[in-house]
Amino acid sequence: MNHYFQKRSRVIQLCLVLSLLIGYTIAPNNRIEAAATATSKKPTTTIASNVQAILYDAQLVTQEQGKLASFTIAIQNDSSNSLQLLDYWAKIKSKSGKTYPTKLKEADKTKVTAPSKGTTYLTYYASVDNQTKLADLSIDLIKWDFSSSNYESKLGTLNASGTGSTASYGVREMLFGNNKLKGQVKQYTLYKDSQYGYLTVDYSLENLSLSSVDLTPVNYFAQIDGGSVFAFDKNTSNITLKARETKMITLSVAIPLKNLSSKFSLVLSTTEEQSKTNLPIGVFDLPALKPTVAVKPNVTKALYLGGNTLNVTAGDSFVSLAANHEQLSTQFVLENTSSTKLPLPALEFYLKTKEGYLYPLTRDSDAEVVLLPKIKQSIQLSGQIPNSSILKTSEIVVFYKNGGEDSKSSFLSNFAVAVKTATGEQSSAVAQYNGYEVRQESIQRTPNDLTDLVVAEFTFKNTTTQAKSKLQLGGHFIVDGVKIDPAKSTIVVLDDVTTVGPNQSYKVVAYTEVPYTQVISKIEFVMNETDADKKNEKQIHIFSVDAPTQAIELGSNEAYNITSLGKRAEVRFVKSALYKGTSSDFFYAEVEYTNKERRAINPAQLAGYIQNQNDSIIDLTFSEYKEKVMPNGKVVISAWTKVPRNFEKDKISFYFGEAFKLADDKGTAVVKPVFTDYAIKEIAVQKDLKKIGFMNNSLDIRYVVATMHASDGYAIDSVKVSFEYDLVESEDADRAFAEEHKLIFEFVDNDYKDIVFTKELALGKDNNKDELVVGKKLQKEFVFQNQLVTHKNEYAKGFTINVYDSFQGFKTLIASQNMQWGTVND
Repeated sequence: MNHYFQKRSRVIQLCLVLSLLIGYTIAPNNRIEAAATATSKKPTTTIASNVQAILYDAQLVTQEQGKLASFTIAIQNDSSNSLQLLDYWAKIKSKSGKTYPTKLKEADKTKVTAPSKGTTYLTYYASVDNQTKLADLSIDLIKWDFSSSNYESKLGTLNASGTGSTASYGVREMLFGNNKLKGQVKQYTLYKDSQYGYLTVDYSLENLSLSSVDLTPVNYFAQIDGGSVFAFDKNTSNITLKARETKMITLSVAIPLKNLSSKFSLVLSTTEEQSKTNLPIGVFDLPALKPTVAVKPNVTKALYLGGNTLNVTAGDSFVSLAANHEQLSTQFVLENTSSTKLPLPALEFYLKTKEGYLYPLTRDSDAEVVLLPKIKQSIQLSGQIPNSSILKTSEIVVFYKNGGEDSKSSFLSNFAVAVKTATGEQSSAVAQYNGYEVRQESIQRTPNDLTDLVVAEFTFKNTTTQAKSKLQLGGHFIVDGVKIDPAKSTIVVLDDVTTVGPNQSYKVVAYTEVPYTQVISKIEFVMNETDADKKNEKQIHIFSVDAPTQAIELGSNEAYNITSLGKRAEVRFVKSALYKGTSSDFFYAEVEYTNKERRAINPAQLAGYIQNQNDSIIDLTFSEYKEKVMPNGKVVISAWTKVPRNFEKDKISFYFGEAFKLADDKGTAVVKPVFTDYAIKEIAVQKDLKKIGFMNNSLDIRYVVATMHASDGYAIDSVKVSFEYDLVESEDADRAFAEEHKLIFEFVDNDYKDIVFTKELALGKDNNKDELVVGKKLQKEFVFQNQLVTHKNEYAKGFTINVYDSFQGFKTLIASQNMQWGTVND
């Protein structure tokens, strides 16, 4: 009987050892030399004769799935024999005695022994409760003991303390793979607009090891204490540190304003391949985040750009009148402080107003600039501004774009504006007439089909203490001294008001047609008060401009305001794209219309056009949303047009604004348009079928299975495709869409390119039809018949699922994934 129990005990021991071997991949030990730092102040326990376990590092960070505790243990083996690490384990626990399931870092699973006279580092981690603090945690060191009832013997406990993070601007030594690094936050910059704070952190990393280190796997996060986590963008995608080398890394992130008052930390981490867990390398406290004070003119600021240092100095600025608009010019001096020449980095300059609007400042010359070491180089910048009065509260902000056109820009610094000389604020022409102040807002030239329109906009303000009737108006244009027939001029009241109260205003436009080939400079409009029969006229004023008023370019985050009474709204540019077609292309744009009236309204109709760099113009069709929009409600308005294949598309400007109806049912035209000057880029195609944007929803497709199918039960003549999907509302689900988009689901056989099937899917409520419905874990199945399937005998290359955004018969690829036959593809 005793022999039986001895034999059974050995079997149990063997099973336990085998289970450990299965859990770890055995490989030669990766050894790191003992730390030079004294360990007497760190928690220490003895785990074997002349072998100490030292708490090298302990950290607590927040992740999407909750809090994660990480303990790095230094096994210092001063004995003459190597130590078998397979005999030892560790458990992370709380002061209350709760033990958390503890895992070993994947890279450390290959460390089977701790060599004699050396130090081996092991990192253990566990998910802990959200209320847990680092000082509440400890780690037990245990040895497997098969004579014990629970097969383990506790050797000692190492208690964590503090928060695990380094104080603001403090220096920290970190373990990264087989190397030691030293990190420090050097400085930060921050500016805010109406929605976000744009944070840039300059972070120094020094390689303390004797071999080079590839830092590509390192992730960087901005973490709120116990709260949200925001991923930083690096301004370099591949950073290698040579032995003993130090580099500056620039990190940038956009943080919602509501979070900016929180305490932030910078977290460095690496991702575990199997568990997808981000294990912290180091945590650095950031100081209280405050908007960066603008650098004064003629004061030098050092900027860090991808490992290089650039001294930047802003000079004085000047305001001038150009083509009847105000233009800001300013000079920047750049100095490359490195020892090698440096091409001018991809710097972006903007004038930022106190409201957060951005107006681009571009170089006056396209010539390539190479910055030689220690030699100052000047660049001249200029850009259109609304008026010079905004410069008192504005600043120039600088961004850095590294990695190509599609890369994100990092905020670098901001500079104060000092206007040395100025022509003064340009005043709109104003007239006083019969208790009204009549102000000329603009006189613009607007494309309209085969002709152009000259459109003059005016505001009438009641300056009396009594309500007044609207004026009965007439008038005519004078173009370059030539009077246009008054019968060809039309006046339209934009505001639907009967009477005008004290200090209230209403808007009026007057327009006439001109040939689009005619060159125009000076424009005058003679405004009259008339009667119903237009027999008795009294001149109010002659308004004039020396050149048509230029359309204003919207700042990247600026709204176009509709101020007509009863239609007040904000319109923001959302996106634009160019869909490819067979015989022609398709321009598509979206704007977000927000009702700023206190009552539900029908949105004002919009109009506009696109213009390329060759000044070719094509009119746009805009959605007409006929339902009412609640106060502060939003609706996405679409604009589109077919574009010839030979239309120059490198740079397309999108013009839009409030529409007004033309006389004699000739359609609509746009008054006082604004434009966005963004280059049209190819739409990025996702490499998987996750989180596909579909109107106000996000679509996930998974578990895709494709098999050969016999529709009659006997002969294979079709392909059956099935999948599971989630369709959930996105953050902008409160917006309505004026136009519906559809998705095209396409199956492509990679062995036989002629075997291609498509299915168009719309947003609906019946999953049994060709519709997608909001919900999770919904099943979809399609059977595609094709005689070519009967002859298919190759399956090696698999198949591809493509997803297209479809609108008005045009489509663009937005997601694609290659898959294999006969398996569940996720």
